[in-house]
Amino acid sequence: MANFKFTVDTEPMAESINRVSYHVDGVTTAVVAMQTAVIIAEQRAADNVCRNLDNGFYTLIRSQVSQKIARLNSDVNSKTMEMVQQTAALRSIRGRMERDYMMIAARYNKLFNSLNNNLRIRIFELDKYVTGFVTQDIASVTNRLRQFVGTVSTNQLESIGQSQMIASSKTKGLGFSVVESMHQFVADIKQQKYMVSSILSNKKAEKNYDFFIPVVITESVGRSSAQNQLRLIIPKPNDAGLNSTLERNVNNSVMSAINELNWSEVNRDEKHKVGLELNRLIERADYPERIKKQMNTLYGASNWQML
Repeated sequence: MANFKFTVDTEPMAESINRVSYHVDGVTTAVVAMQTAVIIAEQRAADNVCRNLDNGFYTLIRSQVSQKIARLNSDVNSKTMEMVQQTAALRSIRGRMERDYMMIAARYNKLFNSLNNNLRIRIFELDKYVTGFVTQDIASVTNRLRQFVGTVSTNQLESIGQSQMIASSKTKGLGFSVVESMHQFVADIKQQKYMVSSILSNKKAEKNYDFFIPVVITESVGRSSAQNQLRLIIPKPNDAGLNSTLERNVNNSVMSAINELNWSEVNRDEKHKVGLELNRLIERADYPERIKKQMNTLYGASNWQML
């Protein structure tokens, strides 16, 4: 077998390898630098991302809190305005209720005062002499006795007798007035009893009879209620049972025929007779002249009807 021996020059290859090694070292250095730069860039990017996330989260939370605060402020302002409006409305209602209460109270106060005055006048008219004796005569006598009878004489000896005579004469005059009032009161009671006894009869009937009783029926329209008001006036006997029976029977008869009542204009003669009787009662009444004139004026302006 033949043997061959070759000699190869490796210097170019070594130079090439040296140059490659140099470049590999440069690449290694670049890779290391690039890795370091990449790490720094990643860290900066991570820091930037974290910073942006923090700012974004903070901005989001702040925006949500601001929105909630704005919404709550809006709700509070709207509720405040509503409460202010309701307060003004309640104050208006309160003022209106106070005015209505004062108006109604004044009206009812006037009404009840008028009723009290009318009832007082009617009660005084029922027992005119007794009330006059109690309210006028007794007070006048008591006042005079208090002023004159209890006076101590401090005059001289010559005028003591005359002073005592004057005081006794005043006392006698007051006593005479009181006795005269009592006498007039008793006389009026006797006259009233005589008139009542002459009108009423206590005889017992042996069988049933039909008697006609005068009944006055008045129908008026109230000023406040604007409704028809019916009133019946009948004679009142002394017997309470008979009086109750009469009122019940008359009320039943009138109420059953209330729809059949026909009212017509009163004629001139009848109105003249009623006017004369009213004038007589007004002249006898113990009223001021102004009230009497007003009563006559109201009667002249009235346009009443009769059955």
